[in-house]
Amino acid sequence: MKSKKLVFLIAAVLLACLIFSACGESSGGGVSDIDVDDIARAARLDGEPDPQNPDPEPEEITDNIPELDFGGYEFKILNTIQDDLHYMNLLMEPYVYEDTGDIINDAAYRRSIEIQERFNCKITEIAVSHGSRGASFRRAAQAGDNSYDIACIEYGEALSAASGGLIYDINELTYIDLDAPWWDRNAKESLSMSNKIWFCPGAYELSNFDMTRILLFNKQMVQDYGISDDVYNLVNTGAWTFEKFFGMAKQVSNDLNGDGRFDFNDVFGAGSTADHVVFGAFMNGAGEISIGKDSNDLPYFTTNTERFNRAFQLMTDNFNDGDFYFAPKNVPAAEDWCTNMFNEDRLLFYIITFNRIPKFRDMDADFGILPAPKLDESQERYYCESGSGMVAVIPQTASNPDNNGAFLEAYAYYGYKYVVPQYKEISLKTKMARDDESAAMVDIIDVSRVYDLGRLYWGSNARDPYVSQFGSGRAEVASITERNADRVAASIEKTLGELFD
Repeated sequence: MKSKKLVFLIAAVLLACLIFSACGESSGGGVSDIDVDDIARAARLDGEPDPQNPDPEPEEITDNIPELDFGGYEFKILNTIQDDLHYMNLLMEPYVYEDTGDIINDAAYRRSIEIQERFNCKITEIAVSHGSRGASFRRAAQAGDNSYDIACIEYGEALSAASGGLIYDINELTYIDLDAPWWDRNAKESLSMSNKIWFCPGAYELSNFDMTRILLFNKQMVQDYGISDDVYNLVNTGAWTFEKFFGMAKQVSNDLNGDGRFDFNDVFGAGSTADHVVFGAFMNGAGEISIGKDSNDLPYFTTNTERFNRAFQLMTDNFNDGDFYFAPKNVPAAEDWCTNMFNEDRLLFYIITFNRIPKFRDMDADFGILPAPKLDESQERYYCESGSGMVAVIPQTASNPDNNGAFLEAYAYYGYKYVVPQYKEISLKTKMARDDESAAMVDIIDVSRVYDLGRLYWGSNARDPYVSQFGSGRAEVASITERNADRVAASIEKTLGELFD
C-alpha cells in the first residue's frame, strides 16, 4: 500500500510542479523545470527516509508576526449563521471554546485559544443572517463606529465596500504576507486590480475550498459499463480531457423504466443541478474565463478568442448529443434527484462542489474525486472553478489597522497549521474519499482553483448570457460577445472609477 500511495503522491508533485511552472496561458507545452528534489521530498513525506539525512528534524512553519500584546482587546468578527450556508464548516467560529470530539472543531478551538493567548486578546463572533451581512458592515463602516474589526462577507459585497473606500488594501498592512502558503495565491493574482488587493481567500475559513467545482465518479458504474480507461492515470499523465470525459459519459444511458423518456428515474453518464455549475466547471476547466487581466493588472473582457469559442462549442455540442446528460435546470428537487441517482449507481459523473460530498458518506459503491477535464492535452494545467465563498475585509475605521492585519494573518496561519490538515486529511481524504488516488486529486484541485471576475462581479453581462446559451443548447458565442462587449467594458470602467478616482 505504501508504494501505491507513493506513486500517486509523486504524481501529484509532478502535476503541482507543472502547475507552478506554467506561464499563465491556457494552452501550450508540457512539463518543464521539474525539481527532482521535490520528488524526493514527496517520497519522504510518504515515509521513505532521506539517505542524506535519515533522522531529520520536523520542519516548523511560522508566520513573521513579532511579539505583540493587544492588551485584552476584543476582536469582533462579523460572520454568517451556520445554517445559512451549506458549507461543511466555515471554520470562522471562535466561540467554540471546548473540545467537542470532532477533530475539525477541536482544531479550530486550538487555533482560537492559541491566538488569544499569544496576543492577549479576546475573540467574539457576531453572526447575522445571509443577505444582511454586507449591509450591516457597510452601515457600521459608514458610521465609523468600529462595530467589526474583521467582516466575512461575499465577493460582491466586498468589492462594493472597496469601491466605497470602506476597507483597507490588505497587502499594505504590515503583518499580512499574501505570498505565505496560508493564502490562496491563485486568488491573489485574480482578485487584485492595479496591483491593489482588498481581500483574498485564505485558511482563515474554508468556504472557498468547499465551493470548488469538482467531478465525482461512480466506480461501480465504471465496472458495470466496461469503461477501460483509468481516470486517475489520465489525470496524472495530463490526458484527462473533454474528449476522454465525453467518451466515457456517452457510454452510459438507460431508460430504466422503459417509459420512453429520460428523467430522474433513469441512468445517465453525467449530471448536475444547474447550468451555471456545469458551464463554470467545464469552461474554467478549459482554462477560459470571461474576464482576464492586462499587463497593468486591470480587468478586460476575454471571450472574443478562437479558443473560448472552441471550448464553448465543444461543451455545448457534446452535452446536447444524446441522452447521457441529466440537466434538471436548477428546479427545487434537482439536488435530491442527483444525490439519489449517484447513491443508487445511476449517475456515472456528478458535477458538483466539495461541500456536497458528505451526502455520499454512507454510499455502498465506491466513488472517486476528479478535477474538471482540460480542453485538450496541449493545455498545460488543470483548472477548477471557485464557486465563490466568503472573504475577510478590514474596515478603514480600524483604530489600529496593523493589529487587525496581524490578527487576520495569525488566524490564517493557525488555520493552515491546525485546521486545514484536519479538514483535508481527515474529512476529505479519509471519511469521504474512498481511495488514496482521490486523496492525491484533492491536492491537485486545491492548487488549481481559478477565480473568474466575470462570475464574481459582472456576471449579468460578462457570463450569464453564455450560461443561458449553453442551457438552451445553442453556441452563438460571437453574437453574445458582440452584444455585451460594450456593457461589460462600461461596468468595468465604472468599478475602476469608483476604486481609484
